[in-house]
Amino acid sequence: MTRSPVHLLSVTSLRWRALDRWRLRGLLGLLPLTVAVFVSAGAVQTTVAQAQAWTPTQLPNPSDTLSSTPQPEGISCATASTCVAVGWTFGSQGDSGLIEELSGGTWRALDAPTPSGSSVTPAMELDAVACPASGFCVAIGTYNDNNGIQQGLIETMSAKGWKAAKAPVPSSAAPDSQQGTSQHVYLTAISCPSAKFCEIVGRYFDNAGHFQPLVVETVRKRWQASDPTLPSDGQQAPHAVLQAVSCAGASSCTAVGWYGLGSGGDGGLIISTSKIVTTVTEAPLPSDSNTPPYLNIDAVDCHVRSVCIAVGTYGDATGNQQGLLLSQGTSSWSAIRAGISGESTLRDPYVTLDAIACTSDRTCTVAGTYTDDLDKQWGAILTYSGGSWTELQSPLPGDADVDVNPRVTVAGISCPGAGSCVVVGSYAGVTPAPPPGAYLLSENTSSSWEVVQAPVPSNTINPLNLVGVSCPQPGACIAIAGFNDTSTGPGVMAESGS
Repeated sequence: MTRSPVHLLSVTSLRWRALDRWRLRGLLGLLPLTVAVFVSAGAVQTTVAQAQAWTPTQLPNPSDTLSSTPQPEGISCATASTCVAVGWTFGSQGDSGLIEELSGGTWRALDAPTPSGSSVTPAMELDAVACPASGFCVAIGTYNDNNGIQQGLIETMSAKGWKAAKAPVPSSAAPDSQQGTSQHVYLTAISCPSAKFCEIVGRYFDNAGHFQPLVVETVRKRWQASDPTLPSDGQQAPHAVLQAVSCAGASSCTAVGWYGLGSGGDGGLIISTSKIVTTVTEAPLPSDSNTPPYLNIDAVDCHVRSVCIAVGTYGDATGNQQGLLLSQGTSSWSAIRAGISGESTLRDPYVTLDAIACTSDRTCTVAGTYTDDLDKQWGAILTYSGGSWTELQSPLPGDADVDVNPRVTVAGISCPGAGSCVVVGSYAGVTPAPPPGAYLLSENTSSSWEVVQAPVPSNTINPLNLVGVSCPQPGACIAIAGFNDTSTGPGVMAESGS
């Protein structure tokens, strides 16, 4: 398996000057400039940012890393100067968990500790991390135990360092002896509103051979698992997965995912906890949903208790994939189709809504993609304000291959304040530019968007693979990526700025 190092980009002061289209085209072939697009009041203006505004920095690799690339998977920053990125790397014992820590302006790389009872070759990976306070983080992932069974992994950082633990499972989980080499537990997401409380979600394999929704919470400083009961129409075909979670406060969380319906199709699954009460809800359907329905809820944000926005996908009456917008009211959830003005009317638009971030109970930003009539894949930004949604096609760097296919993807979003958001992802550049590159898309305080191609060192031999972004405060963001170059080989890079 081929992997990449870790890379950091930082922005200082951006000074913009507008150029006409023809002068810009000439400059692109001559100067090491970073291309940006500024969108205001529906108009698009091409601008050029001075290259020194963003500075890429390669992060150290763990000492045991071999030639294969370390692969970051997520990042969380408690402050502008304290962050943790996680992923996996390949060493002498096979795959191991990767931890990159930023403290006091310096990054250091660690091999994640292994839980007791793990395999000699544990096949570890860390997939997500939450850092609610400086000096405290929780990362989640998977590892193989000494029987070769995949288990859930919880890594906790405190003043004493990192400590690894096997994720607990409910009593209905299949015994390890029944698992063979199947996936026993898979942890997908974590939310920590404070250092005293976290909720982790995912799935586990039960003793009847089905995947069930898994919720793991901190209870009296210990991890405790629960297995919420599926809605009645899902108990005949009990397969379910929780894919995202958001906690507005301690013991006030909403987890989302999907479950198999006994009558066929998939229903959207919403599990809400408030103190000691757990409520399991089948997500409502948009008016044009297919029969049987196919819903998949991918992300959720709960800025205040009992007020959440969730996004995902569903199949419409013609079988095409549409974007799903779910909002929680005082007593129930409502569902609508995401309005994407440029989506295909001739073929499946294959809309995806990949990420959401809310700065209040009435203000949210969603990032996703869609396909047009020419089968080109574009990015979309949807903003929620005052109870209504507004859609904008994501601006792209000037070298994006808009004539053939920009192939936009979304990797993450972070919004530390109103009018302050950063979206990261990738796109395809024109020939002979490198294949898909990385972009950083930021919103300024006037609700306009600026897009910048993520810079890379001159010796980079493949584009950045941006996987996530964390902004602890407006103007202070760090995005994490994997890359490869001709001198140092694979590694991890972080991009810091806004």
